[in-house]
Amino acid sequence: SYRDWWGVVHDRKGIPKVNPLANVKSLEDLEKYNWPDPDKVNYYDVVKLVEAYTEDYVVYGGAWSPIFFVALGLTGMERFFKYVFTSPEIIHRLLDIITEFYYEVSRRIFELCAKDIDIFFMGDDYGTQRGLFLSRKMFREFFKPRLEKLFKLAKKYGLLVQLHSCGSIREIIPDLIEIGLDGLDPIQVRAANMSVEEIKREFGDKICIHGSLDTQKTLPFGSTDDVKMEVLQRFNTVAQGGGFVLAPSQVFLPEIPIENILTMYKVGYEYGRYPL
Repeated sequence: SYRDWWGVVHDRKGIPKVNPLANVKSLEDLEKYNWPDPDKVNYYDVVKLVEAYTEDYVVYGGAWSPIFFVALGLTGMERFFKYVFTSPEIIHRLLDIITEFYYEVSRRIFELCAKDIDIFFMGDDYGTQRGLFLSRKMFREFFKPRLEKLFKLAKKYGLLVQLHSCGSIREIIPDLIEIGLDGLDPIQVRAANMSVEEIKREFGDKICIHGSLDTQKTLPFGSTDDVKMEVLQRFNTVAQGGGFVLAPSQVFLPEIPIENILTMYKVGYEYGRYPL
């Protein structure tokens, strides 16, 4: 197990096992907590990494900023969702504290090396296999303004903004675009209402699609021919007109055969260079 800088204890798989704010009952309880300090982040190593890759690669930068999942780890999922209804002031303050930390970490990174960064890339999973964790109305109340604050910070430094969010999130894509989203990752195509072709038709003139190679069936269980066929299908549909980056619909999970991963990239390099 390990303890992260928020004080949440995780098992070896990264699942939270100890929620340090599980018994929070008031705003005063929040203020007494030992919150992480942006001064203790090692910015020097970040700058070195950015400088090492900036000439040859597109560089992602900024703090990952998983506001929602940090809050779930701190309070526990059941208490978080209970307090959304019974004590929303506690949830608002909790999310503000988390957002303020990530905002300040990203601001310092951008101040030091934004000129060598291309994209602010952050992640938070707002969707499940079948729909949103919270209603769109609640997303707008609890998360949209905080994401907008982070997006605006990146835009201030001239960066594009890409968000990673797994699951069925199509319902909130217009909200994300409204606050400045440029790219969406990973497009979990087997989640409900997440057809990548439909998302391309509806939003392809506003955002870049990053991902969509199926990690739930094709990559782990398909043949190399199946993988090649899906990659070519993306190039013939989603990639047309620009705005597509070939990538999996989640991280490469352990059960995915290495030959399927290699096939995805081989076909991508062979057929996927613009102009198509």
